[in-house]
Parts: sequence; structure tokens; C-alpha cells
Amino acid sequence: MCPASPEGRRATATGQPVAKSESAGRALESARRVLEIEASAVAALGARLDERFAQAVEMILACRGRAVVSGIGKSGHVAHKIASTLASTGTPAFFLHPAEAIHGDLGMITAQDVLIALSNSGESAEVLAIIPQVKRRGAKLIAMTGNPGSTLAHEADVQLLTTIERREVGRVVRHQDEAVIDRPTRDRPIFG
Repeated sequence: MCPASPEGRRATATGQPVAKSESAGRALESARRVLEIEASAVAALGARLDERFAQAVEMILACRGRAVVSGIGKSGHVAHKIASTLASTGTPAFFLHPAEAIHGDLGMITAQDVLIALSNSGESAEVLAIIPQVKRRGAKLIAMTGNPGSTLAHEADVQLLTTIERREVGRVVRHQDEAVIDRPTRDRPIFG
């Protein structure tokens, strides 16, 4: 809920009323800053792509089954979007929740499939629990993780290293130092 002054206008953290023009000006400034951050992140992606990305694309294109995309938490939300985008652009794909997979849904994966597993740490217990069975079935594994030394990365046929950065215009602060940030930031994987 937005804090409001007794007159019903928005108030600052100290309780002082904020004039509509000040509020609108701050909103515009904030929106522009967020767009600059996002544009900068997208512009940087091209330089971070390497042969591993090409290998992952070739693996998905050569797949005679489906692209099965899995992750938990925020990575699960991203995985769900990837599966949806692949399916809507003509690649047979679906999202598999790793907790549901270990309780029976793993039977949907075949040797002709490619599992794209997302985990920032590369150590998510639910994701790691399904990897041995997926590999026994003969499916290929593409890992998207921010930790190249992780279990998930080592198990993968192809590893796409991701990092999560907190960015402000003109300044990058590593995710571990997020407490020092008090302005709009981006918190999304940067793939490379």
C-alpha cells in the first residue's frame, strides 16, 4: 500500500506529502533509468555468446524429441518462459517442474529429448535429483547456471554459463553485495 498523507496525497518515507509533479518526475526518471539498464544488458549479450551457445542451438535443432525445460524458484519462472517461447515458435517443448518430476512426471522424458536445466547455483537439490535418471534415459542435458564449478555444470553435455548482476546506470555491483543498492536495478540472468 502506498503511504498517503492525511489529505490523500502520496507521501515520502518521512511522511511529507509529495506533489504530483514531483512524483511524476521521479517516476519518469526511474523508468528511463530502468530502460537504460535493460538496454545496456541486452547490448552486452552479443559479446558474451560463444561456441557453447552454438552447440546448445545445434543440440536443440537436432533433437528428435522435445526440449524439456526445468528449474525451480526464479529459475523455474525463466524456464517456464523459455519452454513457452520455444513451443510458440515451432519447437516441441514443455516445462517440467523438478519436484513433480521426482514424483512421477519424469516418465515424460525420452532418449530423444533434450533437458535444458536452469539453476543459478547449479546445486538446486530438486534439479539435481532428476539429472541421473534423465541421463540414464539417454536424453541430452544443457545446463544454464551461474556456477561453472557446480554439479549441474559438470553433468551437462553443454554448459551455458550465466551470471546474475545487479546493475545501476554507470555502476555494476555483484549480486552478493546487493544490500548496498538502493536504486532500481536489474536482477536477471545474463547468458554467455
